[in-house]
Amino acid sequence: MSSRRRSWRRLAVLCAVIAATVAVTPPARAATPVTANSSAGVNSLAGARFFVMPGNPAQRAAATTRAYSSTLNQIAAQPTAYWIVPQKPDYLNQRYVNAIQTAATAAGQVPVFTLYAITNRDCGSYSSGGEPNAGAYRSLVNYVRAGIAGRRAVVIVEPDAIVAAPTCLDSGQMMERAALLRYAANTLSRPGTSVYLDAGNWNSKGTPQQSLAYLMYALPYVGIDKVAGFALDTSGVLTTKDEQAFGDRVSARLAAAGMPGKHYVIDTSRNGNGPGPNTGGFCNLPGLALGANPTSVTRHPLNDAFLWVKYPGESDGACSGNGTPDASAPPSGVFWPAYAMRLVNNRAALLSGAPVR
Repeated sequence: MSSRRRSWRRLAVLCAVIAATVAVTPPARAATPVTANSSAGVNSLAGARFFVMPGNPAQRAAATTRAYSSTLNQIAAQPTAYWIVPQKPDYLNQRYVNAIQTAATAAGQVPVFTLYAITNRDCGSYSSGGEPNAGAYRSLVNYVRAGIAGRRAVVIVEPDAIVAAPTCLDSGQMMERAALLRYAANTLSRPGTSVYLDAGNWNSKGTPQQSLAYLMYALPYVGIDKVAGFALDTSGVLTTKDEQAFGDRVSARLAAAGMPGKHYVIDTSRNGNGPGPNTGGFCNLPGLALGANPTSVTRHPLNDAFLWVKYPGESDGACSGNGTPDASAPPSGVFWPAYAMRLVNNRAALLSGAPVR
């Protein structure tokens, strides 16, 4: 299971940067118009330009180290997701979301948020945490909705929460999680907000058949009928081609079960070489490469967008391989310039036929 915890200190700094940007920068052009979500089978992200994070980690690293600049600018110039995690007090998340949303709307761009705060998050692994109880989680969801305030946005709801639930929750906790995910789906899915429930990837349960069977059991319970669709390979390393094939099967099965028109997005932040030689690992793997740049032009009828949900170059945790402790790796969520450089260089190597590392 991928590690995804985000440092709130970093998020707070970014919030201040964005607020300053809003205060001094005039709108670049008219805001992207609000459209309905794609519950009826329409790509609600068609034509969207996603928001580039000002003062992002790669940008800061490139500015401070000349040797990094040309390489890291290939990450710094691209739009990435903003992760929403528990805060004390949680109403600060409303200000955080509003600041990002305001800056994006002024630029005529669409922000991508990743809600990552579910109770019993990550089964107590490297990204453990989340809200302490159901009431706190619902309050956080309400703050996120208030921060978006009817403007155009994308929200990825709870990486791992669906596919990991049986591995660490008892029956009562699983029922609570399903109810919380339904609440998030219902609350956030409004005209202008395209919501995608995280659905893992094709091998979450071992094989595509097993993963599909599990999702067809789970998705109807967690509000898939209320949202634009589902997200695949969040923070993952599986190829876009394989995830598209799996996403098409999930969408078709949902349609056959009376829930038609469900599209999907794919995280391509580091899947350019698939898992490389490390088919069984997840933590700071060698041999990975940047995938396709974020875009709403996928040339695939059900694949609404390629997104960089995980920030390229952020550590999975102080671990390697299948979670073996590794003191040379930074904690989860910390930007690692050397690793980011490797992702960029490996993509270039793949294009030229050179070996990756």
